[in-house]
Amino acid sequence: MNDLAQPYSSFHTLSSNREVPRSLPFTEDGEKGLLCSILLSPKDILASCQASGLQSAAFYLPAHQIIYELVCELERDTKPIDFISLREALKDRDQLQEVGGVEYIDELYTFIPTAANASCYVESVRDKWIRRRGLVLVKQLEERLHDRVEDVATVLNEAQQKFAELPTPPNSKTEWLRPVATSCLTQEQPNQILRGMLYQGCKLILMGGSKTFKT
Repeated sequence: MNDLAQPYSSFHTLSSNREVPRSLPFTEDGEKGLLCSILLSPKDILASCQASGLQSAAFYLPAHQIIYELVCELERDTKPIDFISLREALKDRDQLQEVGGVEYIDELYTFIPTAANASCYVESVRDKWIRRRGLVLVKQLEERLHDRVEDVATVLNEAQQKFAELPTPPNSKTEWLRPVATSCLTQEQPNQILRGMLYQGCKLILMGGSKTFKT
């Protein structure tokens, strides 16, 4: 299992200064809807998942990861993907109870009536997967930056590379997480022209109404 998919808890602070746990983002219904779509129309939906770069780690719940890996394997081996085949394959691997038993497989098969909205489920599951991976990378970067022993330039360069490897959201019209040089983050601050407002090599824009002596 991809370590970036492992659940972990972060914290946010309430007005009363109480800290409460907050889990990584995921969509249980979206995952169920996607798995049900795959079971209803394996060939077409799995092709769509593969075209989107969806991996088992994209599913947050371990049971869903197991089921997705199995149906992908059955598809590769050109074996049938139906209720009986899936149940027997899970039983042979001693994973049937691990995914919730026969009752859960039956629930997945009847979760939605058709696979018509599968593309929406693919996008939803993929979006949450990218967000989880990004949050884990941020958490790792925070921990490494708190370590005074590690070289800051090395940490930032490695973080830049990992963020650049994240998949780009579909239909994105702008560059997302475009790699930038981190050397500027370790350079000395430029000379100040106006303290706290304008630095050497920068521009300052003043705005105001007409006849307010901007010039």
